[in-house]
Amino acid sequence: MIAYVTLEEIERSLLHDKPRRRFIIPGVLPAGPCLLYGASGAGKTGIAIRTVLAASAGLQWADRSIEHGAVLYVCGEDIDGAKERLVAAARALGQEPGTLHVAVMPAPEAGIGKTESRHAITGAARELSRQSKLPVVLIVVDTLAACFGEKSQDDASAASEYMNSADRIARDLGCCVLSVHHTGKNEDAGMRGSRVFFDRADAVVKVKRGQDETSFLQVEKLRNGPDGARFAFTIGGDEIQIAGGPISVQVIRDLRALTDNTDSTADARDRRKQTIADQMLAALVRVGGATGASVEAWQTACYDLWSDKKSETKRKLFSKTKNQMQGDGLLTVEGENVTITVTGDAMVTPLVTQEPENVTVTVTNPLSVERGDSARATGPLPKQKGTDLSGKNPKYEEGIGKPTGFPPGCGTGGPTNDPARGDGDADGRLTDAA
Repeated sequence: MIAYVTLEEIERSLLHDKPRRRFIIPGVLPAGPCLLYGASGAGKTGIAIRTVLAASAGLQWADRSIEHGAVLYVCGEDIDGAKERLVAAARALGQEPGTLHVAVMPAPEAGIGKTESRHAITGAARELSRQSKLPVVLIVVDTLAACFGEKSQDDASAASEYMNSADRIARDLGCCVLSVHHTGKNEDAGMRGSRVFFDRADAVVKVKRGQDETSFLQVEKLRNGPDGARFAFTIGGDEIQIAGGPISVQVIRDLRALTDNTDSTADARDRRKQTIADQMLAALVRVGGATGASVEAWQTACYDLWSDKKSETKRKLFSKTKNQMQGDGLLTVEGENVTITVTGDAMVTPLVTQEPENVTVTVTNPLSVERGDSARATGPLPKQKGTDLSGKNPKYEEGIGKPTGFPPGCGTGGPTNDPARGDGDADGRLTDAA
């Protein structure tokens, strides 16, 4: 029999019981299942570690106070590197690592979606709380892919199992369960895997690497609160001494909040770049639909949209954006014909089609790390929140593919070769000193 509670009992509890923890970081991370995602090299693991240390030491996080308590770090890959980065980041913040209530544990092999894995993590967190005499306020899972288990992240039922387990852990402990996740093949198309991850998360925060030394954070979704908060940070190296000699490890520096007026010129330029691609995709849908169109017809449709531009500007803009979209896997050009290929949960946002129309496109599921397969199917593109095939301007309230609003210098290139930024998020070690 399922127990129920009356409205009278609910009101009494709200008025007299101890208030539940609602936020770990106000306006950024609530108590609940949350996602922090970005491309390799963007700094997402660095931000996760910075958050771990701020919570355990009771420090400010950018311009905000953070809930103070113990933190459990569940590591699915490169656990030794994670330990080194935690120590280096603590020292970079002026903290003595031995005084911080942070524990690191390997991820359960079965995957966090399994009941036994959930019990293992919850049990470890309760023991940490008992020893530290502090509540566990944050559990970091790094990375979602490495802690997911054998099933595909594209499988909606498997994704639901993972998010159900993360939600149950968060509710049992009254903490935030922050899963570090990757983008798909096309960084601007959102996170890898099933749409379920985004829909079930209480908060989604995107990390994006800038064109220079600055990287950016944006709250893309916040359940029961306003989203859109933006932050910037830089990635540097910090040297620590270990038994084998000094090593340089990646750390986050100068984490700060951004206002609406910060770096507005480059911010607008980045949004404009995305809008041009959206317009071109919409024009292709309008003139070609599922069967595609000739490049000439598509080009003519795009030129008609840009009546305020000079002919040479139109030609360069069309050629450059077409090549970029083709390289990102958003479309396929065969001879004189072009067709749309939407990868995973990417969203086509036709901003120029004036009347609603049912469109059939070819959808190619992204390669699965676990399966290494590629399934291909055709059919109507399902309408999702944040997706508008009608040509009306979408609100993007919960869309993975919404414009980022990131500030200047926020590029979309691949991982940097700058050794000070590291070669990925799992391994933050830079170079061993001689």
